[in-house]
Amino acid sequence: MIEPVLPSPNLAQYIVRQDPPVTFAEFFKLKAEVEELRRLLMAAKKFDEETKQPDCEMDEKVAFVKKLAEYVGVDMKEVFK
Repeated sequence: MIEPVLPSPNLAQYIVRQDPPVTFAEFFKLKAEVEELRRLLMAAKKFDEETKQPDCEMDEKVAFVKKLAEYVGVDMKEVFK
């Protein structure tokens, strides 16, 4: 079950009730990892543009990364234009 817990879009908007529950420390660690993933994807995109290589994105992976980023509140719009 997903329930809204915080009104701010800059913080975790939803918490998933699961067993065992996710701690705030675990959540924010995951958010930091997704933010790092965003930086890496931006670097990869820049490399693709500079070397004139076509995008090599897979729809399933892109959808997963977008959903995960949305869950932890990381904006990926710049990555997936």
